[in-house]
Amino acid sequence: MQEVAGRTFNEEQRHWLADIKDHIAGNVNIEAGDLQYAPFAQRGGIGKAYDLFGDELAGLLEELNVALAG
Repeated sequence: MQEVAGRTFNEEQRHWLADIKDHIAGNVNIEAGDLQYAPFAQRGGIGKAYDLFGDELAGLLEELNVALAG
């Protein structure tokens, strides 16, 4: 997906992406509001997610929803 398009993610971002993937696998999708719950809350919740992914967060969540649950 993103990395095929030339985007790279740092280790912390990859950890978040793995947890997002796991959340989608168990819940069919993810929304920004889900980031205020475990396991995301323990690492700073939605605020930290915005720090890590910026304005691309919403699009990234949508892309992951389509790719993993679609």
